[in-house]
Amino acid sequence: MNKNSLQETVYVNEEDRSQWVREVVTDDMWHTYEVPFYRKDGSIITVELTARAVRKSDGSIKYLEGFLEDITERNKAEEALKESEYKFRNLVETTPDMIWEIDPQGVFTYMSPQCQDIMGYSPEDIIGNSIFSIIAPEFVSRAKKILQTYIKRNKPFHTFEVLAKHRNGSLINIEIRSIMLKDNKDQLSGFRGIARDVTESKKAEEELKRVNIYNRSLIETSLDPLVTIGPDGKITDVNKATEVITGYPREILIGTDFSDYFTNPVKARRGYQRVFREGLVKDYPLKIKHKDGLVTPVLYNASIYRDGQGKVTGVFAAARDITELEKTEKRLQESQNKLKIAMNLAKLVHWEYDIELDQFTFDDQFYSLYGTTSEQEGGTTMSSAEYAQRFIPSDEASLVAIETKKAIETDDPDFQGQLEHTIIRADGEKRYITVRYGIIKDSKGRTIKTYGSNQDITERVEAERNIKNQAELLNLTREAIFVHDLDNKIIFWNDGAAEMYGWKQEEARGKVTHTLLKTKFPEPLNNIIKCLIDKGWWNGELIHTTRDGSTIISDSRWTLKKDEKGKPQSILEINTDITQRVNFQRALRESEEKFRAVADTAADAIVTIDEQGNIIYFNHSLLTIFGYNREELENRPLTVLLPEKIKKKHINGANKFKVPENLGKLRQISKTRGLKKDGKEFPMEISIAHWEFEKKPYFTAIIRDITQREQAEEELKKSEKKYHSLYSTMSEGMAIHHILYNRQGEPVDYKIMDVNPAYEKIMGLNKNEVIGRKASQIYGTIKPPYLKIYAAVAHGGEPAQFETFFKPLNKYFRISVTSPGKGIFVTIFDDITNRKKAEDEIKSSLKEKELLLQEIHHRVKNNLQIISSLLNLQENYVEEEEAVNVLRESQNRVLSMAMIHEMLYDSKDLSSIDFHGYIQHLVYDLFNSYGITSGYVKPEIKVGDIFLNIETSVPCGLIISELVSNSLKYAFPKVGGVLSVDLHLHGDEYELIIADDGVGLPEDLDYTDTESLGLRLVNSLVRQLDGTIKLDRSQGTKFTIKFTELIYKKRI
Repeated sequence: MNKNSLQETVYVNEEDRSQWVREVVTDDMWHTYEVPFYRKDGSIITVELTARAVRKSDGSIKYLEGFLEDITERNKAEEALKESEYKFRNLVETTPDMIWEIDPQGVFTYMSPQCQDIMGYSPEDIIGNSIFSIIAPEFVSRAKKILQTYIKRNKPFHTFEVLAKHRNGSLINIEIRSIMLKDNKDQLSGFRGIARDVTESKKAEEELKRVNIYNRSLIETSLDPLVTIGPDGKITDVNKATEVITGYPREILIGTDFSDYFTNPVKARRGYQRVFREGLVKDYPLKIKHKDGLVTPVLYNASIYRDGQGKVTGVFAAARDITELEKTEKRLQESQNKLKIAMNLAKLVHWEYDIELDQFTFDDQFYSLYGTTSEQEGGTTMSSAEYAQRFIPSDEASLVAIETKKAIETDDPDFQGQLEHTIIRADGEKRYITVRYGIIKDSKGRTIKTYGSNQDITERVEAERNIKNQAELLNLTREAIFVHDLDNKIIFWNDGAAEMYGWKQEEARGKVTHTLLKTKFPEPLNNIIKCLIDKGWWNGELIHTTRDGSTIISDSRWTLKKDEKGKPQSILEINTDITQRVNFQRALRESEEKFRAVADTAADAIVTIDEQGNIIYFNHSLLTIFGYNREELENRPLTVLLPEKIKKKHINGANKFKVPENLGKLRQISKTRGLKKDGKEFPMEISIAHWEFEKKPYFTAIIRDITQREQAEEELKKSEKKYHSLYSTMSEGMAIHHILYNRQGEPVDYKIMDVNPAYEKIMGLNKNEVIGRKASQIYGTIKPPYLKIYAAVAHGGEPAQFETFFKPLNKYFRISVTSPGKGIFVTIFDDITNRKKAEDEIKSSLKEKELLLQEIHHRVKNNLQIISSLLNLQENYVEEEEAVNVLRESQNRVLSMAMIHEMLYDSKDLSSIDFHGYIQHLVYDLFNSYGITSGYVKPEIKVGDIFLNIETSVPCGLIISELVSNSLKYAFPKVGGVLSVDLHLHGDEYELIIADDGVGLPEDLDYTDTESLGLRLVNSLVRQLDGTIKLDRSQGTKFTIKFTELIYKKRI
């Protein structure tokens, strides 16, 4: 536009010209205005005018400069967006269901107000939280799998149910339908749909399931085709996935030959016959043939199944679709082929360097890059010094040496490096190369070899210089213009790019373009490069991230620069910021999609009528419910959907709601009757909302078919009648309760919902007195009885059983608790008071016998101590040493037995002796008896946690007494030592070791046949224990005795 044309433009309002000119000349800033203009054809457009004043050196105005942008379409889009949002808001407010949106991670981005009524949460409570935060914990894993599956398959949810958490702590069943949301690049941006509270319907369905005697064995929800095959090869059952993959319904498939649905029937027949022979087959490859000709490759896993008698009755087979797997393998092969071609086109040359030998290895392709041959160079190997002298300029030798040292000294086994430098060919020509290299380390971590490739980049470097000189002119434009090489490294970056993205030229140069800008492409980059090579240009929209982290959308135009031989050198990229325009278009499209998505996914019928009662919009569900096609309902009166007896009432009601003060009653849900096309009436619920557009009234109605719900309620009544018959004849008391929660969701009490006659008889309470009342009120307690147990069962579902004394009735009860549903529990109980009294009498009798037995042990111990005292007195009247020893030994034997009875008397368990304490007590008493100090002979006692009955304890105690006494008397005549007692259990056998490091027994002494009373007594006691005894004389004296605990034998 020249400098006169702006003044010559025809303004709709002439005052606009004067206004913007007055403001622009006040300073040197840019000013922006929206101004309406007449076009040449007389139509009016809205223009965004941006202008500023350009001044002379003396400050006077030289001229005004600026630019115009037609924003007529943008303004229209904004108006359309408002209208669409208005429609959507009216629909959201009239539907009784929740309307929601989530992003691909499952985080809520929108929730309609109905959430408050259905779940107790406001939309603000929900938005920003994960969808999994309102789902019952036991359903979260399943819900995540469902979401991931639909994202992977790029499909909407359709319909499925989850168990959700109400704000009050209760659980409700939610039915979810959805559609997928995609951005302008056709990428998934989230899901939008409707959520309906189906708790009441679910309860009716669950009750019906209790009377349903048939349960399909195939999992209909499986995404894999499942099939059962009889011994004759005929199909006996299939799931929905099998119907989909074959194209035939279940009724046709059942009874036909399994092998008929494969491209290779013979192989399919051999497969299921093999299962009957071997019992199991895994990953059996077949191709399923759809009736329309589509072939799907699958892998079958199959196994036999048996009847109740163990007889093989058929084969169960599951197929896994491997179509995507085969496609992936094919793409991988294609990618490898392309890589091979690219390597040849790039003319890369390979080399290796052995560090220990200081030896490069080259091939003829390498030497051709350097203008020579292996024959001219004297072979394919060369030292590093020879290579540097022959081909590297002296001023760059140090640069190469530094990179080589870095590769050798690095600790990173995955180290890779890159270097650009010049070489001098054999013919004297100077060329530029890029060297890319890696390293190999030995088992000790030392770098032993480097390898890499060199590429001639001379043409690229020269092209970069030429482009850089020419591209300086591009700094004059405000668009972002930059040039990058074929490796996507930036070699030019204009001022417009610096302004748009935030990086200065020196910061951007050398960076990889799409790494710096975090570019998101509308298609794979390889496809864009292919288009560039084929056409020489590419145009599309890119998403870039600026230096400050903001995202912009660019209209990007790429042009391929080639040399005179047609070889690609670099890419010129020109980007224009179109973020604002795209956002307006996206907002308009999303608003329209919201309205249509909600209507199209709703299970209920949605219909809009005008002021005259004629239908102007309806969704697909209306056609499904009433049986019409679209042409039959368009512009027809709404009364065509109502029975004759309802029409008059409807007309009167419609006239009534034309009065403004009655409009508030429209949103109420009411029951009425509908009329299908075939003349059949059916029950329905209807909710109507009023809205206006351009001052014209409209009404939107949401209609729900409740036929199935009413049928389910009727079936439930029949089922409850049967249940009540069984309930009334039980001999045990039974009551159904409902947990009561506080505002924090904590259980505080429970109410009785129903009781059977046995409850009234056992508890002595009338049914009418307890139903609907709290437990704390019925039983007169501060806290409801057993609330903690009952709440745990009602919440977790795990049954419980316990016995208790119920103080309010002074009775004992055995109570079983189960839960048929969340927050509900059932108790079945019987009166066990008489049984408890009998048990108490038995316990009292047993206590008396235990006291009597303790008294016996006490008296036996006293008698044995009297005997010991008599022996001790007798000692004082005997002078012969031998007689004294005999009396002392007899006294020790009596004391060892008395000690056992003393421990039984003091023990709570009258059947066994704690042998660890017994042995310690016995050994120390023997030391005192013989006047031995622990400083002279050191006792070492190692006894495990062992308890023995009295039958075993007496002989075992006598054995220990005899052998320890023998060691104390004879083992240490001159020098002290160590005496050890060790008793442990090995399996079912006890091992007793008594050892000393004294002088030992004589070699010629036969301890099994000796005149010594003590050893004869020991052998006799070992035989009494059914044990064995061994003697080891190698280091002093060591007796090892093995025995098992004696079983109590009834005395006669």
